[in-house]
Amino acid sequence: MRGGWHVVAAKGRWVGWALVLALAFGAVRTTWYAVGPPSESSRLRAQVTWLNDAVDDSAAERMQGLFPEGEVFTLALTALATARAAEQEGADRVRLTELVTTRVGELSDPTVTAAYLPAGGLENGIFLAGWRLHAQLAQARLSGSPEDADTAVTAARRILTAVEGSSGPFLEAYPGQVWPVDTVVAMAAVADVDRAFGVPLADDVVGRWVERARALAADGLVPHHVGPDMSVLDGPRGSSGALALSFLPSLDPEWSAQAWEAFVPRFVTRVAGAVGVREFESGSNRSGDVDSGPLIAGVSLSASAVAVAAARANGSPALAADLMRQAEVVGLPIDMGGSRRYALGALPVGDAFLAWARSTPEVTATVSTEAPRPLWWVWVAPWLLGIAALVIALRVARRRRPPDAEQQERAAVQGP
Repeated sequence: MRGGWHVVAAKGRWVGWALVLALAFGAVRTTWYAVGPPSESSRLRAQVTWLNDAVDDSAAERMQGLFPEGEVFTLALTALATARAAEQEGADRVRLTELVTTRVGELSDPTVTAAYLPAGGLENGIFLAGWRLHAQLAQARLSGSPEDADTAVTAARRILTAVEGSSGPFLEAYPGQVWPVDTVVAMAAVADVDRAFGVPLADDVVGRWVERARALAADGLVPHHVGPDMSVLDGPRGSSGALALSFLPSLDPEWSAQAWEAFVPRFVTRVAGAVGVREFESGSNRSGDVDSGPLIAGVSLSASAVAVAAARANGSPALAADLMRQAEVVGLPIDMGGSRRYALGALPVGDAFLAWARSTPEVTATVSTEAPRPLWWVWVAPWLLGIAALVIALRVARRRRPPDAEQQERAAVQGP
């Protein structure tokens, strides 16, 4: 019995010191991501490598089984992030352009479009039309093909026709279902296509649409859900607000600045040392849903990821960097063979959102909007406290051993 106890004690010490090393690694890793260089370009290239391989392995279809619009989001965001990676210095532009072309083609595949019925004067509703147009524009810019440019211009004109024929500024994504952010995304795509290739009458139509849409926005923030008659069914929320703010600068910088000034104090918060985006304003006891995902102390992880793009697009680089650094810590990224995935690659649509947000061009601030900052010492302190507790426990255990314990433990571990 005595010898067995010594074996257990000796192995316990080794386990204890192994845990100390593991905790030290956690502290160093957290500190590195908190203060180290962001390395956004290399991480983006690695992300799109993994994402495109995952999509080729049916990742988009799997995401559709988990989330409404999961397939379209995965395909479109992967295409946009890949296109932006192709524009980086030293990128394999030819290969990445081919991947973008493949993703754009998949967005028009009948197996993808079948879920989107005619709505809002469009063949597949405004949600699919908007995201597909962004991807088509990315393809046209990369390829330089007149045919690709014509395809984007034609799609933009269809959206403009539908908007002009609508009684309200926000179009249906599905029959009888209207989420204003979908039209914001689509109109931003139209405006970008117009700037890139020219769309007849686009400037006038977009201008009129901005006036109508802004009139229905509270403090610049579009409602989350409205009825076909534009009656508000659900007011501004974190997830749709962050997504709309990622595109509003393309439509109206003044409107975007007003909305960003309202969004940050109402939705960006700090909880337990971490900064995130609330799905609902402070004081709400509503739980998460399919749009927000699970909420942690009211914070939506998906809204927080999208807010990286919104912050970069609205001149808040510090907030964007803070949110991205936190994602690096909690997302547990794995780098392997030139690819990078998060959360073990379990949710490719989340990787796609993160890659797209990371690739969003950063603009210079036009207004000063202060956001809370993470308390990184709160992130590192648990690791250090764990190390201290283990070291103290190991030292106390060592002092309580009988005088000959060390020799007996060595003998027990080494064996006869």
